[in-house]
Amino acid sequence: MARKELIAKVKSRPYEENVINTIKALHGLGYEEAARTMQELYDDAKALTVTAKASGKYSDDPELDEALSDYASMRTKIKKPLTSKALERAMIKLESLSHGDKNLKIQLLNQSTDNCWIGIFPLRVEKTFERKLQNPQRSQFDAILGSISND
Repeated sequence: MARKELIAKVKSRPYEENVINTIKALHGLGYEEAARTMQELYDDAKALTVTAKASGKYSDDPELDEALSDYASMRTKIKKPLTSKALERAMIKLESLSHGDKNLKIQLLNQSTDNCWIGIFPLRVEKTFERKLQNPQRSQFDAILGSISND
């Protein structure tokens, strides 16, 4: 089987079947070590996902784990449950937006949870609304009158 055919075959199937088919294809092409390594990685990833879902624990840090748990719970409540692949992408997005800062990760998760957002986005900057003068010419006029009346 040519490389292009293999890639086309892998892309045409759902994710889990892609991995299994790729492992079978590697075996068929004689790449036993690569197939074994890929199988081990696949099994490890699957075990971690099952463990995280069963325990409800996503992180070793209790505060971050609580924020992740709240985010996952919110996703379930809005009928967009967090799949293992979505969790993986969310963790990558969190890492890229926070640059490893735990407190920023928690803030990002809380922002998404509070706003019922499906994804994780950069923190919104709180806008402070300054009272704008309706007529700036009026303020200049008042300043002039004030300076005249002081004389």
